[in-house]
Amino acid sequence: MSNRVCAAIVAYHPDAALAAHVQALRPQVDELLLVDNGSGTDADALLSRCVALGAHLIRLPENLGIAAALNVAVQHARAAGHTWLATFDQDSHAPVALIDNLLAVLPDIPDANTIASLSPLFRNQTTGAIVHQPLLDPAGPDLRWRAVAEVITSGSLIRLDAAAQVGDFDERLFIDGVDTDFCLRCRAQGYRIIEVQTTCLDHQLGQSAARNVLGVRKTVTQHSPLRRYYIARNNLYLAKRWLLRRPDWAWHYLSKLLRTLLMVLLEAQRGRKFRAMLGGIWDALCNQMGRSRREW
Repeated sequence: MSNRVCAAIVAYHPDAALAAHVQALRPQVDELLLVDNGSGTDADALLSRCVALGAHLIRLPENLGIAAALNVAVQHARAAGHTWLATFDQDSHAPVALIDNLLAVLPDIPDANTIASLSPLFRNQTTGAIVHQPLLDPAGPDLRWRAVAEVITSGSLIRLDAAAQVGDFDERLFIDGVDTDFCLRCRAQGYRIIEVQTTCLDHQLGQSAARNVLGVRKTVTQHSPLRRYYIARNNLYLAKRWLLRRPDWAWHYLSKLLRTLLMVLLEAQRGRKFRAMLGGIWDALCNQMGRSRREW
């Protein structure tokens, strides 16, 4: 199998750090896309600088959501003959040799044709904590990789022929849960999600802060009320989708929703966030998906 890699960074009102991200990532891949999700003219100078650093810019007319932007990148990468698409948020920074380190484990993984995604570990930039994804199988003798239940989009290498079988990213989700949904559908079709233990991506997870809860150290992400709306809505939506086929998966996302409702009580603007989450739950029950037009 050839390993032509296209990377895609999805941007939305990015800050100056985006240029450094492009500069670090461009030498690692065959092509680098920058999909701007309707940032407007304020971002023109920064986006032009990224183009000068080697990015191919695709500008969307408005904020269509992370799933729609990723689908644009998938279509471009597939048409250009790439094998893999590496997906990144604008607030993640690729370390040196990230892509090479991800691909290096391929020859040692049995049945590599069943791999849909390769992902690094990721480190919360605020807390410094390494976040481990849920493990599916006991770690084997090769401790460089593990099969996991799901990974975040940022830093993941997606095999494009597997994505063609699984289907597009679900644009009804808009943001939050887009990566989870894709991983669930991959697993349902017999593909594996691999977490590579030999490389780590620094990633900003909300405005994280540590709190003591009954003597236990917990990380709260301090997401905005609007993000809390999407998180609540999409967790319930995923639970509904999988309830009959995989009730264990459905229960996982219902319990995740309940834990999030409790954690919001530790955050600022808890009243607004709680109301936003109730709105998200209502919209999921009513199948009101896509971009929210309400202010929370």
